[in-house]
Amino acid sequence: MSGRLDANSGEGGGSVLADRLWLVPTELERQRLQQIWGSRWSAPPPPWRLCGFGPISAGIVTSRLLAARELAGRPVSEVVLVGIGGSYDLSQARLGAAVEIGSIATDMVGAELPVGGHADMPPAQPGAEAGQSGLGPWQLPSELGFPQMPQTWLAAAAALDGRTGLAPEGGTGHEVQIEIEVDVEPGSGASSTEPIFESLVLPGSTGAKLLTVGIASGSEATAAGRRARFPGVLVEDMEGFAVALACRQFGVGCRIWRGISNAVGDRRVGGWRIDDALQAVVERLVDSVCRELR
Repeated sequence: MSGRLDANSGEGGGSVLADRLWLVPTELERQRLQQIWGSRWSAPPPPWRLCGFGPISAGIVTSRLLAARELAGRPVSEVVLVGIGGSYDLSQARLGAAVEIGSIATDMVGAELPVGGHADMPPAQPGAEAGQSGLGPWQLPSELGFPQMPQTWLAAAAALDGRTGLAPEGGTGHEVQIEIEVDVEPGSGASSTEPIFESLVLPGSTGAKLLTVGIASGSEATAAGRRARFPGVLVEDMEGFAVALACRQFGVGCRIWRGISNAVGDRRVGGWRIDDALQAVVERLVDSVCRELR
């Protein structure tokens, strides 16, 4: 399938592509997205910007790019993050398919519990319970009572701009839960100043649950553990939560698509379906975000 798209639309001929911030983690993904786009559509591809590999770079770079656009008087209407990801359930997130994300959790911030799994126990010995180099059970930010983003930042973002598309999501699937109740209708774009712990929802999307990690799962055992900690999680990536958190701080909406290149835990990269996954992402972008370009 191929098509002809008009890159300009809206009042005054403003560019639909330029109004958004288009992010991709790695140069490999960016090059392949550009090649696939160019082979299927006559319009120029979105101006992909690299956010970097992993959550730390992704959060910092997204914040810097959003701040630069604000200072230049060209605020971003929406951030669109795309790239490859792993599937926790191949029957629902198939290899080579594109999955839109509706909520995000992160499994990279918290505190390990001592031996026995109770906070009042003595410190764990090196390698205890989890092998010589692995972690034992740990608590997430909501269980510790420490939000990742202070309410003061969120209140400032809400006061500056009502466009925010992110709100905290309650519940972690752990024995100890701190529920965060937020009255946000899907698609409303309403802002919230509730503290953000380890979960966010993306109003306007009824998509899958994404888990952002600092170290990608390298075994079925690790994948199974994360599925148990985060019931309903479908896709794994390494940038989504950080990008969404930056968007939340700036009061900007966020959309995320991940092309499924592999099963979570499968590190045999030679067998990953990267091109199929990114081709599906391009088609979804044209059908959804870039519908105005038709």
